[in-house]
Amino acid sequence: MFRTPLRRGLAAAAACIALSGSASACGGGGNAEVCTETFKLYEDYTTQAQSAAGDAASMNKLNADIGAKVKELAGKAEGDLATALNGMADTFTNAQIDPSDKDAALAELQEVRTNMKTALDKVNAICT
Repeated sequence: MFRTPLRRGLAAAAACIALSGSASACGGGGNAEVCTETFKLYEDYTTQAQSAAGDAASMNKLNADIGAKVKELAGKAEGDLATALNGMADTFTNAQIDPSDKDAALAELQEVRTNMKTALDKVNAICT
């Protein structure tokens, strides 16, 4: 199990995703449906991440699963949105936390939060 600061950090990363997604409206064009699906996926991820935050294996699996789903959405998207979603998929897929080294886990968590925010900012800019 994670210690409390790491658990809070994982929950905060999930909350960042939810806030970024819910604050945006989807733009028009062929990507509108993909934007809607993407933001719904973030909402689902937030709920699941809060439940899994104390369990590294569950959180790592969730990140990998969400990465695969975002990759699928990227396949449906066009242009810049496809590129942004592919980058976001990589961010999720690479977000693997090793709880055996608390300091490394906290550093990884900070990097994941930064990368997720960057990826979300790109998607938000395209979908609004």
